[in-house]
Amino acid sequence: MPRILLLFVLTLIVTSISSLRADDESPRLLRGPYLQQSSSHSIVIVWRMNRLIEPSVRFGSEPGKYNFEENENYTLRIAPKVDDVPARKRHYSRLHSAADNTYQYEVTLSNLEANTNYHYQVYSDDEKINCSDTLTFKTHPVVGQKVPIRIWAVGDSGTANQHQADVYKAALKAIEKDNIPLSMYIHVGDMAYTDGRDDEFQERYFDVYQPTLSHVVCWPAMGNHEGATSSGKTADGPYYDAYVCPTLGEAGGVPSGTEAYYSFDYGRAHFICLDSHDLDRHKDGVMANWLKKDLAATDSDWLIAFWHHPPYTKGSHDSDIESQLIEMREQIMPIMEKHGVDLVLTGHSHVYERSMLIDKAYHTPTTNKGVILDDGNGHIHEDGAYHKGHGLNPHQGVTQIVTGHGGANVSRRGVIPLMRHTLVEHGSVLIDIVDDTLTARMIDKRGQERDQFSIVKKGKVKPKIVKNPWDPTGPTATPAGGPLPSDFIAKLEPVHYWKEGEIRYTLDGTEPTLESELYKEAIELPRDQEIVHLRSRSFNGKSVQPSISTETILKRYAAPIPHAQTLITVDGSFDDWSDWASDPLIIDSQAQMAKGANWNGVDDLSAKIRHAWNSNGIHFFITITDDDIRPSQGSFLYRYDCVQIMIDGRPLEEQTKATLTTGAYNILISQNSETDKTAIIPSNEKLTGVQSVIKPTENGYNMEVFIPFSEEAFPHQNFEKGRSLQLALNLIDRDERDGETTIKIMGWGAIISDKSYRNASLWKPIKLGK
Repeated sequence: MPRILLLFVLTLIVTSISSLRADDESPRLLRGPYLQQSSSHSIVIVWRMNRLIEPSVRFGSEPGKYNFEENENYTLRIAPKVDDVPARKRHYSRLHSAADNTYQYEVTLSNLEANTNYHYQVYSDDEKINCSDTLTFKTHPVVGQKVPIRIWAVGDSGTANQHQADVYKAALKAIEKDNIPLSMYIHVGDMAYTDGRDDEFQERYFDVYQPTLSHVVCWPAMGNHEGATSSGKTADGPYYDAYVCPTLGEAGGVPSGTEAYYSFDYGRAHFICLDSHDLDRHKDGVMANWLKKDLAATDSDWLIAFWHHPPYTKGSHDSDIESQLIEMREQIMPIMEKHGVDLVLTGHSHVYERSMLIDKAYHTPTTNKGVILDDGNGHIHEDGAYHKGHGLNPHQGVTQIVTGHGGANVSRRGVIPLMRHTLVEHGSVLIDIVDDTLTARMIDKRGQERDQFSIVKKGKVKPKIVKNPWDPTGPTATPAGGPLPSDFIAKLEPVHYWKEGEIRYTLDGTEPTLESELYKEAIELPRDQEIVHLRSRSFNGKSVQPSISTETILKRYAAPIPHAQTLITVDGSFDDWSDWASDPLIIDSQAQMAKGANWNGVDDLSAKIRHAWNSNGIHFFITITDDDIRPSQGSFLYRYDCVQIMIDGRPLEEQTKATLTTGAYNILISQNSETDKTAIIPSNEKLTGVQSVIKPTENGYNMEVFIPFSEEAFPHQNFEKGRSLQLALNLIDRDERDGETTIKIMGWGAIISDKSYRNASLWKPIKLGK
């Protein structure tokens, strides 16, 4: 057979085998089906398959009776790499970065009846795709129709951790208990940590929420973590692959021309989503100009806006120092309030914060002076609902909710003076609009209602500024934190609103109540405690919600680091330390231990640490006892034996804040058995000149370390006699017995387990001594 003909035949055989393999692989559902872009007359149903199919959706208004079918009005999107490309007659576009052989089908059902329940199924040719038999959706009511609305709002949830699962479960239980189905789901961003990749969307969003997504539309706002891979400027990336958002006014509102920001209507409510992450937030920018047109065109009774970056927060982010948050407050909120916005939903800050009824709070830093229209708690059965006039009226007040507590670790930096409730708890928000009343409830991850407020819009209202509004800020403490004062005295002072009230306090870190100790005069602090955890809060009777508690951490100094009398060299001989007289620091049974650490006495793991300083830096001589020495094959923190030394050299007033920021050393030191040299990992790449030598002993190993006072890494810190530092040391031990590996962590001061090393209160204050 001629060679050319032989090659042609072989090519045909290979092609036929490939084709058979593709045909033999049965259609498999990869994602969905889920609902998108609904209106009173249409909806989009999206799902992904592992191969090319002829898709169709069968649907009807009765269970099991699919009287209608749609198999033509669909969009096909395929992965960057597929085995089978559609014929030329079928237009398709590319997904940003989906896995190979991913085919996404977006089928639009149109000419639907308004406010009607439908049942649906997805098909490949005539074969039903393997999914639930209870797939349903409900179309929007006709625009302007008065119907009840139930919204579930959540943000910063995309972790795939237990917190996210618990928050979701608690919300579902609350919805079931109320027997009020969801009208929509609003996600305010960060639904796919850490970078918003396609696989992260699948694992941390679709796999978690699929039971809800199959019958309720999620209206999304892009967060900064989605923005790591997706772009609002180009409307491209896994975020834009996951969602179908209106660009041409398909669900109501003025066409935006982009999925980055959009609007839609539901009955008598108008909803607006903005991109606060990577688009121009200026009041005269393209997005703001569209916003003005959209707001001018609506005549709804209710106006709800949502985006990612909150205009007001002191949770894990600070709206007084971060540009995106400041610009949303200073540039966008005036436009919103001019057109009568009622509620703003945001995330980004991992906390729950809910404001009073506010207006024109555009200042930086944020103040509550002259901007509070109602300082009550908004509960209809307590202080009473917030009242506004019927319809949309300019500058009658807005309530802000930060719902960034859906799964990511929660925290609070401070108190924003506009907030009526601040809760460092995981949860989500349920919002109901019935006739003239909007009611919002925060449901925590245990299913408990932690906050509730209502807005009632009726008749005409003339807003008035509250002159001396309720203030969430707790008492100020002197000293504000750090080392225990030499006179062991602390003073407390209330902010303006609470002058006529009283202060209650505790010294064990528990939340003060009306039964706690009453503050009358300066507090004498315990002299025998290493850490005094002072909490205080202001009260004004039993019926008034107290302030948020103020936390003040005061610590005893450890023994000073002695000044080196002789020259110390890092050479492994340790002879420079032979006559050293200082008492060592001890890591043994009194040390902090990581949760679950199975410590079996000083022979198992312990250490004695001597230290000294000179004008160049600090020397450490560490004697470690370890009954199972396994020299490391590298220097990865949780797999190999190593020592962590953390030194916070910032000024005292800064040492009360989270550690391991600019100005704090963090150095891991481990032995590399392949090179017999020390592996040193500084957290600050500018910190150079760290020296270390490790020598094995009969029952462990010795380590000699020098950490320089680096002017380049931490300028102007003036390390000299009497200088105060914070210090923490950790032993990380890897043991292998009977084929099992265990890790134990022990620390003097802050321990790295559970990120507690970020808590400045756990570090040991220490001075450079004589």
